[in-house]
Amino acid sequence: MTLATVGAGVFDTPDETPTLGQQVDTFKGLMYDGFISSTRLDGAFLLVAISGNDYIPKINLFGNTSTNSIIPLTPYIENVTNEIVANVHRLQKLGAQKILVNNMHPLGCMPRHTRVNNHTRCESHGNLIATAHNSMLQQKLGNNSNVLIVDLYTAFTNVINNQTPDSQRFTFKLAPSCEANDPEGFCGYRDGSLDDFYMLDEDHLFKHFYWDDMHPTSAGWKAVMKQLEGSIKSFMS
Repeated sequence: MTLATVGAGVFDTPDETPTLGQQVDTFKGLMYDGFISSTRLDGAFLLVAISGNDYIPKINLFGNTSTNSIIPLTPYIENVTNEIVANVHRLQKLGAQKILVNNMHPLGCMPRHTRVNNHTRCESHGNLIATAHNSMLQQKLGNNSNVLIVDLYTAFTNVINNQTPDSQRFTFKLAPSCEANDPEGFCGYRDGSLDDFYMLDEDHLFKHFYWDDMHPTSAGWKAVMKQLEGSIKSFMS
């Protein structure tokens, strides 16, 4: 079952979706109400997936500045990772025995951030934030034998940097397959007259790693999971 909510983060996001802690509250409530019995957690695997919604507004604050320092954000990143760890511990106290936690993918490689350079290179601030997040998360959870940190960052960068055989299938690694005409719009957006306000590269769908401004295509995810499935299966065995 899933309690995930699109657009959610560790803390409140502009979309006002339930935070990670509120989602764990819901899970706890379902257990206390008897909808989920404690025995169902025996042999179960839980996934805690935080994918960057807490950081995207912070990346935008840097704009096109040349500085590569994210030192001012260090306390905030510390708080984000602390909250993830706290909720992992909450789940363990509820009886979860095996938990997978994804680390942060290279935020600066998302098309929403590569658009400023015509999708030719990743934006440095986003990747520095992701690297700092992942380092802190590893320090706080890396020694927990009942927790697997799913290394999305390495899997994504391997594809983007042509370090895996599957990279060759993606001609467009940083450009989206579907792109809004308006920077404030989104893939699939239509106006009141149902006119399309987006462009879809229908001729090269399977050659794009990213589907839209943020999310990989199905082929992109397949290339990522192909790298991760070995460690996940080992953890689950």
